[in-house]
Amino acid sequence: MNPTIESKIPNNTFCPDKIFIKFDTYITQVQILDNIQVSNQRKISTRTLGLVSISEKVGLKKIEIIKDGITLYSAEKKQTWEICDNQLNSQQIHAIDNLPQNKEEIFHEFYSRKLTLMLKKVFQHKNYPVNHKISINHAQIPYKFFISDESSKNKIVFIGNNLNKNIVFKSSIAQDLSIEIEINNLPLEHINNLCCLNI
Repeated sequence: MNPTIESKIPNNTFCPDKIFIKFDTYITQVQILDNIQVSNQRKISTRTLGLVSISEKVGLKKIEIIKDGITLYSAEKKQTWEICDNQLNSQQIHAIDNLPQNKEEIFHEFYSRKLTLMLKKVFQHKNYPVNHKISINHAQIPYKFFISDESSKNKIVFIGNNLNKNIVFKSSIAQDLSIEIEINNLPLEHINNLCCLNI
């Protein structure tokens, strides 16, 4: 264990037990929403952290975070936790600290990602150019979505406006299909309905 690396993270707020619980809560709910059978080994891929894996057997727990082939964090618990690797930066620590934990937060993030994937499918299928707006009206929910000129060859940036032309949704999807939600002020019922539309 490297004391210099470990000292970067306050033990009282960022111990392996808390990391495990945060990922366990988050990944389990996402897998249920995605109709994936929840197993002893659970995985999820995110843009900031890469591939996150947790597993739990009798007498053994493991956490592993790998991004671009580099192990950012690994720890295992037999009787006590042992941190084997810790290369997390402040942005990654912040991402873990702020993982959605209650059902409503997790649902909101899940459907935000689902909406982003739906927008990508629609815009690519129709071959719409940058800044071409599409209107989505469903059950009195009027929004306009478009591909922002902030997009690049590496990622597509989507923006959604309400009737007042305020930005209520902004997300991006990279070539590896990792998604980042920057703004989401859509009510959960609205975003759920929007995800279910066939445009």
